[in-house]
Amino acid sequence: MTLHILEPTLINDSGHCYTVARALIDVAVVSEPVTPIHLWAGRQAEARLIDLPTVQLTPCFSRKLRRIQLHFLLRRLLRAGESVFVLTASRAELFSYAMIPKALRQRGNAVFYVHQMRMDAKRLRRLQWIARRAPEMRILTTTEALAQSISQAGFAQVRCQPYPLALPEALPATPPFRHLLFPGMARMDKNLALVAEVIGRMHQRGCTIPVHLQAAPNHHGEFAPDVAALLQKIRHIGYPHLTMPEQAVDGAAYLDQFRGAICLQPFHRDQYADKVSGITLDALGQACPVVVRSRIWAATMVTRYDAGAVVDGDDANIWLDAIIAVIADYPRYQANCCQAYAELRQQHDPARLFAAIMDTV
Repeated sequence: MTLHILEPTLINDSGHCYTVARALIDVAVVSEPVTPIHLWAGRQAEARLIDLPTVQLTPCFSRKLRRIQLHFLLRRLLRAGESVFVLTASRAELFSYAMIPKALRQRGNAVFYVHQMRMDAKRLRRLQWIARRAPEMRILTTTEALAQSISQAGFAQVRCQPYPLALPEALPATPPFRHLLFPGMARMDKNLALVAEVIGRMHQRGCTIPVHLQAAPNHHGEFAPDVAALLQKIRHIGYPHLTMPEQAVDGAAYLDQFRGAICLQPFHRDQYADKVSGITLDALGQACPVVVRSRIWAATMVTRYDAGAVVDGDDANIWLDAIIAVIADYPRYQANCCQAYAELRQQHDPARLFAAIMDTV
């Protein structure tokens, strides 16, 4: 049986959509029997993205038309009796499935992996409509809270399966502190504005803390106008210990950023309250303490393992004080990350997500 993985935004090996897809593929190729994978990706996906004999890569999704394309591809695959896994599903993908006639839906199997879903009264009503039309829909979520929220809409088959994180058996290295890190794509929902303020305070106070801020464009080589303006503002601060690489990094180079770092995550609560952060998991997996906003999923992880500091509000001085405090006790926070390692490795083992998908289809 071939498993079809649909991910319209996947075009290269940076970003967490690639991380999840690659983790599943690595499990599939060693499964007994080997499970062939057909990966349907963005139209600009690089041919070298996956180079394995049991994996077929089809670049097909247009950036502007990806949702309607996904609907018709999903319809075609289900009609042919295929098994499908939608890697990052939102309401749009659930709606797309519900609009396929029931007789066609029943010919194949589809599983939807929901990483986040904002919920208010209006959004809940829309979700309830989808549930009434396709109550049999199989949904996996990254958190228990999200699973409970979606179940309330009327779906019968919703379960939590933690975000996959492939960690080696050996504990991570614990080098001395070397920099404050703001990794991944620079975006407004990550509170880039507060990061700019923190760097400004560092400059005003005469700090010498090295800062590494990724300033690369998105997967399409573009900056949102507000992001571009903020990045320029940060450059103009003139903080002499700031590094702003303009190229995205991936693979070993991406993980190397976290070694000897403190990861800064002042993300907006309305965007990240119940959203799993792959960056948080990457940080903890590399013994990198995290300074994070309170009352979001990442803060729960930091509090559970005492792996950094949790900050409330948007006062840049308070954030800077928290960063300085973590630097002062850096070896202890590193050790706490290492103590969490075995639990993280077991809970987020990609084999568990793969098994959940295969059990469902």
